[in-house]
Order: sequence, then C-alpha cells, then structure tokens
Amino acid sequence: MPASEFSAMAEALSHAGALGEAAELHGQLCGLACLLGPEAGPPWVAEILRDCAGSAEARDSAAHALDRLAAATLESLDSGDMRVILLLPDDEVPVDERASNLGAWCQGFMHGLSRGAGEPASLETGVTGEIVRDFSEITRAEFGEDESLEEAEAAYAELVEFVRVSAQLVFEELHDQRSAERGPAH
Repeated sequence: MPASEFSAMAEALSHAGALGEAAELHGQLCGLACLLGPEAGPPWVAEILRDCAGSAEARDSAAHALDRLAAATLESLDSGDMRVILLLPDDEVPVDERASNLGAWCQGFMHGLSRGAGEPASLETGVTGEIVRDFSEITRAEFGEDESLEEAEAAYAELVEFVRVSAQLVFEELHDQRSAERGPAH
C-alpha cells in the first residue's frame, strides 16, 4: 500500500467525520479478517460509517475508499504469500509519530480479533497468543532519547516487518477456526 494511501485514507476519514484513525482502523480490519475472512469487510465499513458526522458526499467517498482498502487487504491476507502491507504514515513523518501509529495499528488489530472471536480463549494460546502479547507491548513502545535517529529508524523498520508478518501468521493460524465458523458452504 503506497504511503500516499495512508494520507488519502486519513483525509477521507476526517472529512467523513469518522471517529477512528486510519492506522488503528486498518489494524481492526486485519484482526477481524483473521476470524471472519472475506466477510470482515462489509461490517467493518458499516461500523466506521455508522456514526460519521460528515456530509453524505464525504461519507460516500470514505465508503468507497474503505471498500477498496478492505478488498485489497483481504486479498493480500488470503493469498498467504506474506504481501500484506500495513496502512501506516510514510517515511517523511517523524519516526515517533510513525511508531505511535504502529502502536495504534496493533491496538486496532487486537480489538478486531476480540470483536470477531466466537471463542476468545483460542486467541490466548499458540502463535496467536504470543503475537497478541507482543502487540500489547508494541502499543506501549517508545524510542529512548539516547537512541540516534538511525537506531530509531532501524528499530521501527524491524517492528513494522514483525507486525506485518505476525498479522499474516495469525491469519493463517486461525484458518481452521475461520473455516469451521463459516461452515461447509464457504
């Protein structure tokens, strides 16, 4: 997902009067997708737009952008080839702000998982449980004042890659649960 996609989505959400931030909402979609699969998109979009205070035109524009984002995200997760890209600010944004957005993405992911879970206990074990605990730590991560900009950039890049791969791993680990809940017709 190009960095300009983040700015465009943040602007569309703002104009529509949406209550959430772009990174957190994308994380929520990914968390929901881990348990709901392709059915995650429509309820995610509807929930975001439900309480929007913007004009009808702004809400329609946001709905279109959210639908496109959901389709691309779900396709990339479902492909299983580790090509999912997190919706985060571009590299021109200060690293501490990007890190804050990464933390928000992780928070959204955990929220999406908890909302989509029919049996939340299944999220506390195995790879998924470890990743949820790691994501919880990432939501509180900060760069120290004694770190150089280069060190902070390197640490941020490693965290983004870890989160990206981890989201894919959770999606794959929950495949059987997702399939069982959707039933044999899917």
